[in-house]
Amino acid sequence: MKILLIRPPGNDLFRWKSPPLGLTSIAGYLRSVGIVEDHEVEIIDFFPMTISTEDALAEILRREPSIVGVSFLTAQAELAFDFAQALRKHSGVLTVAGGAHPTACAQEVLEAGYDVVIPGEGEEAFAEVVHRYAAKEITQGRGGIFRRSLMSAGNIPTPAWDFLDFPAGYNESIGLDHDLAFPLMTSRGCAYDCSFCASKSIWQGKIRCRSPQAVIDEI
Repeated sequence: MKILLIRPPGNDLFRWKSPPLGLTSIAGYLRSVGIVEDHEVEIIDFFPMTISTEDALAEILRREPSIVGVSFLTAQAELAFDFAQALRKHSGVLTVAGGAHPTACAQEVLEAGYDVVIPGEGEEAFAEVVHRYAAKEITQGRGGIFRRSLMSAGNIPTPAWDFLDFPAGYNESIGLDHDLAFPLMTSRGCAYDCSFCASKSIWQGKIRCRSPQAVIDEI
């Protein structure tokens, strides 16, 4: 079974060119629980690319995925909804939405055409979706909202950067003109509740710190 994890394209006003920590963390967790031994996993990050919706969809369909996981922000929501409608036309493709906007507006995203919506942390819930889809307990049009408890700090996975085909231009937005910078997460969560930030809805106001050894091992 082919599992595809994607970020939709950005636009001229909003195109953050930094590698996708969320998707690579999900891929890392799928590896840690053995799912990648039985299924093929690939990440495509359209976010930093200058690519049309049609061409992005063609790239997705060319790979003939069984499950397509889409992580998106509010600024990408309309485009992400277009993806869901287009993929729904292809029988058997299960669409799964996660990220900041699906966390804040889960029911809206479900009604927009996604089969499964995962608010908050996605690693354990996405693995459960894969298992239930393989067992035919979930099918296109018969999914729902999967919200799971926050995982313990010891279970936070090492991102699987090797599943990502790196497009050019990642470092432009952070002022680097050579080499490639990777985000490194030493903790998850935030204790504050700023009105402009979705952090509390994702992390529930909790903070979990990875062990120094886990951070060193990742570096």
